[in-house]
Amino acid sequence: MTIEPRQDGFLVIEFQGDVIRTIPLTFAKLTIGRSPDNDLPLQHPGVSRQHVELTVTSDGIIATDLESSNGTFVDGERILAHHPTRVEPAQTLQVGPFILAIRRSHAERPNGIQPLTPESNGVRRRPSSVGSETDDMRIAPTHPRRPTLPVPAPNRRHSKYLNYLPSIFAENDFLGRYLLIFESIWEPIEQRQDHMAMYFDPATCPEPLLNWLAGWFDMRTDRHWPESRVRGLVDQMTELYRYRGTRYGLAKMIEIWTGVTPEITEDAREPFVFHVRLRAAGAEIDRAAVEELLNTHKPAASGFVLEILG
Repeated sequence: MTIEPRQDGFLVIEFQGDVIRTIPLTFAKLTIGRSPDNDLPLQHPGVSRQHVELTVTSDGIIATDLESSNGTFVDGERILAHHPTRVEPAQTLQVGPFILAIRRSHAERPNGIQPLTPESNGVRRRPSSVGSETDDMRIAPTHPRRPTLPVPAPNRRHSKYLNYLPSIFAENDFLGRYLLIFESIWEPIEQRQDHMAMYFDPATCPEPLLNWLAGWFDMRTDRHWPESRVRGLVDQMTELYRYRGTRYGLAKMIEIWTGVTPEITEDAREPFVFHVRLRAAGAEIDRAAVEELLNTHKPAASGFVLEILG
């Protein structure tokens, strides 16, 4: 992908009502399709290998369908293949079951996309520098509960597998019904393989695998945590390790673990010692867990004083 700032805003990708990804409009060209060699791979049978190409220009977003099997739709209307079509900020782009929309600001709410605000758990705001907040904030999607993708049982008299056999078997009633047994077994497995990438994404990973994903980063989780907190931790893990050992990194880690934002201060009279103050306000905080967290992620040469206020 060629990175060249052209437009302000974000490209929001939605799947079955949930925002699964947010991409800044800093690219010049973005290819979308099922094949992994696309800039934005979308793993779904309804998406062609090379489906659509988006170009960011000074005039806006231009979508070009690449002769996809199921077509590309702008506000419900299919666009012509290899015919560049401008997508207005208020319009939505449909690629298979995925809805793509352009957002210019936090307040804007495009059609079909739920508002991304801190109150609705849509975005997380991160200060551009440790210990301070500015207007230069990065948008990163948080994740609601994972949607399920039920596989419907075959409801036909004959299996569709007959279509892959020589035509002499097409009228064989017994074989058509017999193959339904194998279709009901293999189709769910094939659908799972088509959506395999969703098992490794914090947004769509099944709940039992969340702790396993956290283990990739050598980060243990509490079994009593709500699912949304575990998803938030796994989703932000790369960013947290980027700031590991800093005031911002420690504060965010403690906030995720306890649900309480700590106050971290330093005193010039006590070099290499920082103070951590937690105002519990009725919340139950495990002191031993916080101390273990600080010992794991603080700078090795630093000490700390932990104070928990009721």
